[in-house]
Amino acid sequence: MPITHTQLTIFFSVLSVINIFFCQVFIKQKKRRIIVILCVILTFICFDMALARFDNPPIQAMMSENRIIFKKDEIIRFNNIKNITYFEDVELDLSANGYRWDNDIYYSGDAAFNITDDDTTLLSVPKCRAYITYVVKNYIYVYTDKENEKFIFNLETEEATKQFYDEIRSSINQID
Repeated sequence: MPITHTQLTIFFSVLSVINIFFCQVFIKQKKRRIIVILCVILTFICFDMALARFDNPPIQAMMSENRIIFKKDEIIRFNNIKNITYFEDVELDLSANGYRWDNDIYYSGDAAFNITDDDTTLLSVPKCRAYITYVVKNYIYVYTDKENEKFIFNLETEEATKQFYDEIRSSINQID
């Protein structure tokens, strides 16, 4: 389970109090002020770095009329889709390729990837946008007629991913 903002705030507050207590008990007066100030500054820097992880929360693809929406500025219109492929129960070898956000559960950002099935490479893409839930082994790969606009993503479950793919395919067929 991911760490919440409240848990991080409590953790860094306790860390600050422990640092200040340590400085007050074991260090002489002159050095104490400098060390206390440095500890407080360091604690706030660490706190800011930890909160930066929450700047890019997990993104779930949504479908609206004739498009797939990832976030406000990442929209794929169905009439721009050149190809869409569904991969079921495969291994994804993902490597970061630029700006990203990830933890043990979710990856969001630029990536290069290989999809394999029993040591056979099914697809290799050197650069795309990825929105991957690691626990799900099903993926939807979409590329459009726009240059370098490729996406690989999945949803929170295998069933939801398959259903989303089927909905996209039927919507694309209605446009054709």
